[in-house]
Amino acid sequence: MTPTTPTTTPTTANTPDDLARTTRTLRITALGGFLVLAALLVLTAILAMGDAISGDGVGGGFTTAAFWMFPFAAAAGLVALVPPPAT
Repeated sequence: MTPTTPTTTPTTANTPDDLARTTRTLRITALGGFLVLAALLVLTAILAMGDAISGDGVGGGFTTAAFWMFPFAAAAGLVALVPPPAT
């Protein structure tokens, strides 16, 4: 009697189901990031308006940099929303 070893079929790490779950998770995370980005935009606008009213009326370099950050962050979120579909 000879011992037999069970044969196993190798599985790939990137099956279509795994890629579909990863794509869905990435898109949900990107949408959550857009919600956070919108909340931060409102907070930045409130802080800038408060500084303009109570301060000297000039936003300053940090406020300008903060408002420049939002289009770049939105572009990064759009890139994350458009991954290739699982085949």
